[in-house]
Amino acid sequence: MTSSTPRRAFSDRLAGFARNLALVAASLALCFVVLEIVFRLLAPSQAPGTTYGRPVARNADGFRDHAFAMPKPAGTYRILVLGDSFTWGVGLDVEETVPKLLEAELAGQAAGPVEVVNASQSGTNTVEQWMLLRERGMKYQPDLVLLLYNLNDIEYIPHLSPEPYEDKAPTPVVEIDPGEDLTQYSRERGLRGFILRIERHSVFVRFLVPRVGTLLRRMGLIESVEFSWVEKLFQGYTDDNPGWLESKRGLREIAALCRAAGCRFVVGVYPLFVELDQYKGKHVHRTIVDFCREDGIRAVDLLPVFEHTRAQSHWINFLDSHPNAAAHRAVAAALLPVVREQMQARQRAARNPSG
Repeated sequence: MTSSTPRRAFSDRLAGFARNLALVAASLALCFVVLEIVFRLLAPSQAPGTTYGRPVARNADGFRDHAFAMPKPAGTYRILVLGDSFTWGVGLDVEETVPKLLEAELAGQAAGPVEVVNASQSGTNTVEQWMLLRERGMKYQPDLVLLLYNLNDIEYIPHLSPEPYEDKAPTPVVEIDPGEDLTQYSRERGLRGFILRIERHSVFVRFLVPRVGTLLRRMGLIESVEFSWVEKLFQGYTDDNPGWLESKRGLREIAALCRAAGCRFVVGVYPLFVELDQYKGKHVHRTIVDFCREDGIRAVDLLPVFEHTRAQSHWINFLDSHPNAAAHRAVAAALLPVVREQMQARQRAARNPSG
């Protein structure tokens, strides 16, 4: 046996290992391509002018609703609903949304007509909703303003500044850890940033990442919140976070507008539809509700409506965690007694203005 024999044997083993590794990589790549094709075929499509195929029509103010009489007809009780995409009705007909469900339930239950305006706008936060109310909403002469608060309202904020909000650009806030630069997307960096860039182009990876992240956290294998935007939001409800400070300011400004106009203001606090069986954001709901109550704002926590249920059962589809029609019905049912209470208080005050 020559000295080259062991080297040749090692080279053969190395070549065999390389071939097997290449075969495994090719097989995984093929599986990924097949799964991506399948998920793209299954993923709901959004034709122009629709939300997952449901038609979208807007009035002159850009609200997903019909035109309303201006000024408000005498004897009409009008509710204006603020919120983001959770309220706007992603994937639903407008009649299936919380505002229109409330309108249908309240019909005939007041001394006169009841109108509910869906003034929600996808992607808005509390500050933007305040500006919308001030600039377009108050002309509807609402008797009640109902804001459905989403916990991601602290994610995008204007710079803290005495300057007018209209002159300031939004600042993204996604990381609340001490020492973190609040003006940067921390999730754009490192491994999470790499995976996020893939998510933008892959339906399958977008489906897979949150589920794998949840499983690994529950198994105790990872503690980082980089794979959970939800836990980042849960961290953010502290006065160390400018996003929460600005959200509180937005709520106060809406309350002040309502007081000046003589209308009532109610806030409903949506949960995030993730891990509802082991929901980690209860302290966040308490923080928001306690703040509202301290400022004299009527607040309704909607978490009890959904807690201990399977989160995905409330999703509009398997890729999109916006609330489905059943979730909208559940929210409307939870808010209905509070809205009736506000209507009755308004009617009593109208009959006895001196009281």
